[in-house]
Amino acid sequence: MSAYEHVGGALKIKGIEKKSKKKKDQAKQQESLEKGVEKAVEAAEKPAATSDGPVDEFKGKTPAEIKFILAQRERELDRIKAKTALSHKEKVQKLNQYLDGLSEYYDIPKVSWTK
Repeated sequence: MSAYEHVGGALKIKGIEKKSKKKKDQAKQQESLEKGVEKAVEAAEKPAATSDGPVDEFKGKTPAEIKFILAQRERELDRIKAKTALSHKEKVQKLNQYLDGLSEYYDIPKVSWTK
């Protein structure tokens, strides 16, 4: 019988107690699952609340926050309008004009000292 025939398992660290796994209560899980299903059914059956628009959305916000959100939306709409104003062909032409104005960066500069 050699010293390596029997392997004892994981190492044990001194001073640390082994934590036992707690068994989950299946009845409690089933009840919580049923409650969740009931809430989902109630939410689906409840008719859509008549929202007054921004009143529900801005509930609990300060006037400064409301102004900021509205200004943000307006800026976003302006950006979208600006992007959609140009057709693809116009965008390509604009890009080509920009590239024509650049210096030719891909040219290899002369490095030789003798010539």
